[in-house]
Amino acid sequence: MVVEIDGKSVTNADDAVKLSEAVKTMSSVMLRISRQGSRQSILITDRKDERIQMSNPERPQQTAASPPEQVRAFCEKLLADESSHDIERILTNYAPKADYEDYGTVDISVIRKDKVKYFERWPHTTNRIKGNAAIRESSNVWLASFTNEWTAENASEKRMGESEAALAIVGNNGVFKVIKEKTNVIKRANENGPIDLPKNGIGIPNGKYLGNPERNTGGAARSILLIIS
Repeated sequence: MVVEIDGKSVTNADDAVKLSEAVKTMSSVMLRISRQGSRQSILITDRKDERIQMSNPERPQQTAASPPEQVRAFCEKLLADESSHDIERILTNYAPKADYEDYGTVDISVIRKDKVKYFERWPHTTNRIKGNAAIRESSNVWLASFTNEWTAENASEKRMGESEAALAIVGNNGVFKVIKEKTNVIKRANENGPIDLPKNGIGIPNGKYLGNPERNTGGAARSILLIIS
């Protein structure tokens, strides 16, 4: 094995002493090992030495998410939080007062009671955005609409389906709050097959919400999410 410093081989004791002294003066030692046939070399150099500085390609900088992308991410988080049944986490997504389903404009305590009641009926739920979400800004408010593909399950029954969601959201830079939420079930079924929706196609007007609309017997819900920036 050959040890080199400054391009010269270290072959004797005197050179070894020089090597030791040189290493002491280096601010940051870098070793480079190379092999040519049976010959293996170790090159010791100061990391600041540009002659042999290893190239470190810069990672491409990630482009910041656009406002509509941030709003979609918030909607995905909202559904994930609903599926977690973590009430405190869920409520962080709402403004202190919100136009919530058929309740009208209410404070956060009403939203809390509604969700607790719903989770008591359906202790296991899942939610996810199906396909694209339509997102636009109007007067500093983000309006988001999408299809929520959901399941709701308790000890005696499992339901699955889809609901239209429409939300109004305020906020920016990834921090948003729901100020309006409406839902409407457009498809539902249980393990025995499809469940008919009300004839008018709108659904029961009371007791619906975005996370999962099956609150009432045979419930159906429209979901509208408004986001303000």
